[in-house]
Amino acid sequence: MDHQPFQSRRAGVQTRRLRPRKGLLRYGVLARLPRYEFDRDYIDRLVAEDPEVEQHFTRYFGSLLSLKLRSRLRSAALVEDAKQETFVRVLTSLKRKRNLATPETLGAFVNSVCNNVLFELYRSAATDTTSRTRGNRVPIR
Repeated sequence: MDHQPFQSRRAGVQTRRLRPRKGLLRYGVLARLPRYEFDRDYIDRLVAEDPEVEQHFTRYFGSLLSLKLRSRLRSAALVEDAKQETFVRVLTSLKRKRNLATPETLGAFVNSVCNNVLFELYRSAATDTTSRTRGNRVPIR
């Protein structure tokens, strides 16, 4: 990062102000989210496809997942793809099993599904890199 010194309000103290580098992805600042406690009724309504609960679910976990994924993936498109894949897997799993053992662990469940999606993305990227280094690359032109 580029550093630009500036004079502090305290006499004789010089500090460095950070300026963002050009060309990096820019994301808006997320407001601090209130914690939400999940219960059996919330899970039942989510499985029943209640629009209000689905909207809350995607807003609440969308912000948290975006925060996590932005620090681990290179592009905004990959972040969005991983987030959507996480939502699909969580909702599919909830509908298939019809419930979590303890509804209070919904946040941990979403986080673990997101971790699995990330590991699969990493694995596929590593496989692509390996196949390119072995000469199995398809010519672009």
